Amino acid sequence: MQELDEQFDEGLRILKKYINEDSGYDKARTDARLPGFGLITRKSGGFALSEDRNERLKALRDMLLPAVAKAPFASREFGTTYWQTRFNEYKTLLAQTGGLAAQVSKSVSQKDTAKLELRRVLQAVVYGLKANYPDTFEAELRDCCLRKESY
Repeated sequence: MQELDEQFDEGLRILKKYINEDSGYDKARTDARLPGFGLITRKSGGFALSEDRNERLKALRDMLLPAVAKAPFASREFGTTYWQTRFNEYKTLLAQTGGLAAQVSKSVSQKDTAKLELRRVLQAVVYGLKANYPDTFEAELRDCCLRKESY
């Protein structure tokens, strides 16, 4: 994914040059056209695709690909073919990593649930020892290998 992100950055650098050339090297006209290609303004200045990968995919699909296809530079090296190929790779990889993220999220959720259940059981054991051995429950806790009263 990171390699594709770097290829996007390189491709965008060339694409901006194409747009600038097509706009008659007028910075104001170029800057006005860039959002039509799915590029957003950076805080540090300039234009780029969104950092969020899902937003980036959406911008590529809905804005950049159609805009490049209509542009006069569509048949050049960094034209339609370049962007369509990268988009297809990106979509495939994003789907694969999205599935992995969902699995990790589910595992973390199960771990948190199990941890909460374990704490409840340990707390019940502590309360049971306190109820059955009110005078010596601390020694009983140590005998059961429990080192503290609260869990």
